Amino acid sequence: MPVLEIREAAFVRGGVTILQSLNITVERGQRKTDVRDDPFVASLVARIAAGIVKCTEGKVFVSDYDPAIQPVQAKRLVGFVPASLPENQLAGLERYVRYRAALWSIEYAVALRRARCALSALADTEPRFARTLAGALSSAPPLIVLDQPPKGAAAAVLAAIGSTGLLTTHTCAHEARAWKV
Repeated sequence: MPVLEIREAAFVRGGVTILQSLNITVERGQRKTDVRDDPFVASLVARIAAGIVKCTEGKVFVSDYDPAIQPVQAKRLVGFVPASLPENQLAGLERYVRYRAALWSIEYAVALRRARCALSALADTEPRFARTLAGALSSAPPLIVLDQPPKGAAAAVLAAIGSTGLLTTHTCAHEARAWKV
């Protein structure tokens, strides 16, 4: 069963079609990239995949859950890292992981151990990105969605996530190639 399946998704606002015919399937452990010319559309794809934004047409499933009907269940299965990162993530890894553990009802000590392990694998990446991704990995989700990840982070991220499914969005095909394994 795929960890993510998007079928013929479209997004229309104010009579303007922003996205149409989006089809993505990510199996457990698989890495997929999606390249868009427009950073706004790339972010929209990532947010639809993470269950944050509902598509206006088509279907999205995160494992067996439809984010339009079961948003909490779907979001629990996704670690989402936005393109625009928060400044301080609640002032430190421990507080950020405590927040995420409480949000998703995960034992704090387990979540913190996972986050620290991920953070050590991400030591050579931009600190805010590394901390945000480590927080996302603290719940051991079957799917990670990275919205326009930083250049040069692919090798470290792929090592940190192991066999977790991955979808990345990009605005440059050259950058996207580094994420394909």
